[in-house]
Amino acid sequence: EKRVTSGAEFDTYNELISYPFKYTVARYFLTIHHHEEKMVIDFKDFKYPKKAHRWSRQKFGEYTLTFNKNFRLCAETLAQQYAEETWVVAPLIDALEKIHKNPDSEVSIDSVELWHGDELVAGELGFITHNAYASLCGFHTESNSGTIQMAALGEYLKANGFAYWDLGMEMDYKYVYGAKLLNRDMQAEYYSKLSEERFSLTDKEIKIKELL
Repeated sequence: EKRVTSGAEFDTYNELISYPFKYTVARYFLTIHHHEEKMVIDFKDFKYPKKAHRWSRQKFGEYTLTFNKNFRLCAETLAQQYAEETWVVAPLIDALEKIHKNPDSEVSIDSVELWHGDELVAGELGFITHNAYASLCGFHTESNSGTIQMAALGEYLKANGFAYWDLGMEMDYKYVYGAKLLNRDMQAEYYSKLSEERFSLTDKEIKIKELL
């Protein structure tokens, strides 16, 4: 076995193996990821931290929850906040925005936004298939605003007849909202709850105090 540790041959080898990493900013690969297990909230089990009630009275009552008010701002804020680790890269935002602007009978891409006046303080991207909502990725820029956004979103989905809320991969904080971990057979049972009609989200602004 030949080991190259120095000299022109080593420099050439090092250049070759480093090539993909030097140019990752311009190279993206999109693959399908179907979780063997994923977290789902059945709305009969939905809950959220009791302190969210107190926060809504003390601070967040006049904040507003909106859907699709500013998809681009929501997506770009998310990407900027997690620039070093998010999979929500610029080309994907462009692709998601195209679907967002052209929903069909089967799927829509949506943004969920929490506003303090004109300032976006929390939000997420998600999608709707039939009567189920799925979260993709979220962010918050103000303390506790992420909890308020999730609690308010869950209350809205529950009140408006959504079958369940798909939260994707397992993470500890999701158990706080009543999510349970489902294998693929268990997921199939939830898919059987889907209606023929794709639900849509309201275009009205909702005060947090009206939801929590």
